[in-house]
Amino acid sequence: MTAIYIRPLEEKDSQVSYVWRNDPKVWEFTGSRPDRVITAEIEKQWINKVLQDRTSRRFAICVKTTHQYIGNVQLTSIDETEKKAEFHIFIGERDFWGKGVATQATKELLRYAKNELN
Repeated sequence: MTAIYIRPLEEKDSQVSYVWRNDPKVWEFTGSRPDRVITAEIEKQWINKVLQDRTSRRFAICVKTTHQYIGNVQLTSIDETEKKAEFHIFIGERDFWGKGVATQATKELLRYAKNELN
């Protein structure tokens, strides 16, 4: 199993994630796909926009040994009154599919939600 950690998503992550957003194989497993080619600049603008959203927490999934950024995990539509949110996960680096990364990232995000968001 590949050991991972999560960290807050950063603008510089757009230099990697825009490639995933143009990979049709990645989009076979998601609920929606972009309706245009996503450039690094478009991705950077998107990241900057979503990082301003106070009702979401977005994290990069990284490999512990190399710090390679391999995907995203996030809570959106956070409702602190109702104590609920929507969960999303995205493993963009196909070499890490089927290696338990999503399970670990989910546990990390749940730990964050419990300890930091209550």
